Amino acid sequence: MFLFTKIKKMKTKKDAKNNIYIEIENVRISYIKQENRKKSKNWTNKDVIRIQALRSDNGSKSLHRGAEFPLYDDNSILKFIEAIKILQENNSSKKLPTT
Repeated sequence: MFLFTKIKKMKTKKDAKNNIYIEIENVRISYIKQENRKKSKNWTNKDVIRIQALRSDNGSKSLHRGAEFPLYDDNSILKFIEAIKILQENNSSKKLPTT
């Protein structure tokens, strides 16, 4: 797992549908609860992490459509983070810190 001690603590916000999110650079990462999703869009029947890019239209906070990663169990998010870590390590001369 990563060492997060050098990273500034991020603050969560809530959107109009009461979903929590964090914005990093031009990316919004949201936690969408199953009960906050329309039935027609609830393809996982689980909570999801949604990742969207912010549009840069005249300072607007509008978002591009995003990808959703289903959270089937407690290990789902750890698998997602590990995949990002592997991608970065395989494509960078700088390795991410581990514990």
